[in-house]
Amino acid sequence: MNIAEIEAQYSELKRARDTGILDDRLFQDKVAQLQLKTADGVLHRLDPQDGGWLRWDGSAWQKAKSPAVTASRPPKFFSLLWFLIRRTFTIFVKQLPQMIVFAILGWVLHTFLLVFVNDGFAPSTFIGNFIATTGNSIGSTVIWTVISGLLFSWLTQLRTKKGKDRFKLPPLKSYFTEAGDM
Repeated sequence: MNIAEIEAQYSELKRARDTGILDDRLFQDKVAQLQLKTADGVLHRLDPQDGGWLRWDGSAWQKAKSPAVTASRPPKFFSLLWFLIRRTFTIFVKQLPQMIVFAILGWVLHTFLLVFVNDGFAPSTFIGNFIATTGNSIGSTVIWTVISGLLFSWLTQLRTKKGKDRFKLPPLKSYFTEAGDM
């Protein structure tokens, strides 16, 4: 529902209450169901008493302006920051199982390369400089972090529909058409 539909529905419910079709309890219950979530995630509803707008602040309903007025303003810094923190946490929780699987796979690969390919911790081979962390902890950490991050993001992109198209090169003709040469 949008703002106009909610306000029209409220007017119909108020008219039904005023004519005696609805009692006060049923009227208040029906009006409480007329809620709207704005783009910034804030829940709004109409006040059954006077038809004014209420805004949910996380613990109680507070008097507020119409969501149309508040939605047109840009978000304040702290509300934007809070949104970003919530969104980051939500994505982190969704990606956590996949991150754990990749961490285990990385650990297994690192152990295999260290034990079987490098024959231990000494950086005696070329690959040992990257996988043997003794005496080379910063370089090894950077290499493994970059490789893991690239692999993780590449596989995540492959899982999405956009990711499948991302690795396809457009036809050569499109380059010339965009440049205006053809």
